[in-house]
Amino acid sequence: MQVDMKTIIVFSIFLIVILFSVYFYFYLKFNQKYKRMDEELRESKEQFRSVIGSANDAIILADSNAKILSWNNGAKSIFGHYEKEVLGKNLHIIIPEQYREAHDRGIKRFLTTNTSKVIGSTVELLGLKKDGTEIPIELSLSTWTVNGEIFFSGIIRDITERKQSEEKINHQAYHDELTNLPNRRRFNQIMEKEVTQAKTNGEKLVVMLLDLDRFKTINDTLGHSIGDLLLKKIAERLHNCIEKKDLVARMGGDEFTLLMPRVRHIHEASTMAEKIMKVLEEPVIIDKHEIFVSTSIGIVQYPTDGQEVETLMKKADIAMYRAKEKGKSTYKFYHSSVDAQETDKIELEKDLRNAIEEDQFAIYYQPKIDIETREIIGMEALVRWIHPTKGLISPGCFIPLTEETGLIIPLGEKILRMVCQQLKTWEASGLQLYKVAVNVSTRQFHNENFVESVATILEETKLNPSYLELEVTESTTMNNVNRAEYILNQLVDLGVSIAIDDFGIEYSSLNYLKKYPIHTLKIDQSFIRGLTTDSHNPAIVSAIISLAKHMNLNIVAEGVEDEQQFGFLKEQKCNQAQGYLFNKPLPAKEFEELLKKKKVVVHPH
Repeated sequence: MQVDMKTIIVFSIFLIVILFSVYFYFYLKFNQKYKRMDEELRESKEQFRSVIGSANDAIILADSNAKILSWNNGAKSIFGHYEKEVLGKNLHIIIPEQYREAHDRGIKRFLTTNTSKVIGSTVELLGLKKDGTEIPIELSLSTWTVNGEIFFSGIIRDITERKQSEEKINHQAYHDELTNLPNRRRFNQIMEKEVTQAKTNGEKLVVMLLDLDRFKTINDTLGHSIGDLLLKKIAERLHNCIEKKDLVARMGGDEFTLLMPRVRHIHEASTMAEKIMKVLEEPVIIDKHEIFVSTSIGIVQYPTDGQEVETLMKKADIAMYRAKEKGKSTYKFYHSSVDAQETDKIELEKDLRNAIEEDQFAIYYQPKIDIETREIIGMEALVRWIHPTKGLISPGCFIPLTEETGLIIPLGEKILRMVCQQLKTWEASGLQLYKVAVNVSTRQFHNENFVESVATILEETKLNPSYLELEVTESTTMNNVNRAEYILNQLVDLGVSIAIDDFGIEYSSLNYLKKYPIHTLKIDQSFIRGLTTDSHNPAIVSAIISLAKHMNLNIVAEGVEDEQQFGFLKEQKCNQAQGYLFNKPLPAKEFEELLKKKKVVVHPH
């Protein structure tokens, strides 16, 4: 078959057109795709630049010569430099001068060894602003390599506010909120450091413990707000007294301490103590009140009086109490002639004060038994001191000291509140309540605020007054008969009952029995204990029981320990008894088990 040349040429041209069309089609397609990819890449770069530029943190890129390559708005906000001012400049521009050499060594070490303590972690440093101000910063540093060259990228955050908050919290932890002086914790830290330094350098130091005289009276009379302002004024005066190397701190309440390190001669302590006393003699004017205050100061020396902080503080405390005993408004150096008994007494008083503040007391309860049925008919509340290191301390060891020092007043109030709160707790749990007897000391009874205190506690705890019986001794009511009668009548008006404790061993004046609003007589345990050993005791006990019955008074025998005593009391028709024959005083939790049994018969052991 013969093909025309013209046909072949036409076909070839047609084929070329088709191939060119196909090529052109795919060229346009791929060209559009690459253009779109290029646009997307450009948009991504712009978005990346936008993110970096709008970040609050500084994002800075630098080369291996520490030359700045990139600088965002966050960097400008933190350091104050515009981008055009820093591009190509060394990173030294944001590094404080004292750290630049160390920075250069760090970069050189990384480039040489590929090791760094900073890269890959977050560290806190100081940065340098354009105006020369140093600020705390947080730096996260990383690296990357392009064509064998190492680059650095840093994300930097200004942590000024965080540091200020931390400093504020730290200040609050180590400073007294009222006076802004260092507190007990800070004082102890610094004293430990100074004692260590004194040991190393063979130096001497002095510690003074100051306790304001009559501060409680001022506080109670003028109010706590005036008392707080007075403490602030005293703190200012003390701070203005000391030298730069010294430290004054508030330990709590009206107690301050002064640390004098690197003392050359002991007379420096005397001079300082006299200076303080003179400064405090000047009256303080607060809200038109002219207040006069003085201080008692105890002084110890290192290493003469001790080589440990705890020992020195204890002896300063002892010296301070000796100053108070000498008439207050004076200072005393610790002296080893203070005997052990006096030391123990002073330490016990100090512990007692802390115990009242820190609620170290517990109430034990001893049941009173109906002699006819041997059922619980009441209870007596007895205080126990749970010392943090010495354990359980009985009242006989500390009650006399509380009387002597006046601590019995706040302690007695605390005991009464604890008892009333416990009864309300038992009542809320559905337990049957019985009348509870609470002992009242002579000093507490004659305190001008005693009746008001009882009324306040009853009102606060919402306890029915009929469940409360207050026990006072004969001697308490005989010190001032007219006043005692007035107080007793006020208490009865509140709805509480009155019992005469330890009856028969003191005045035994029968005349006051008909004057006072008494509900119960308690026969002293010494008579009960001697029922089988003293021929006079049975007659005395019988006479007391008979007297109480004729006057319609309830009668309670204390300290019943055996069946023979119990049998005699039952024969004499005594109403109630309490003692180890039935139950020893029990903690509230254990006594609660007796209450849960309700009308349980308590059998003798």
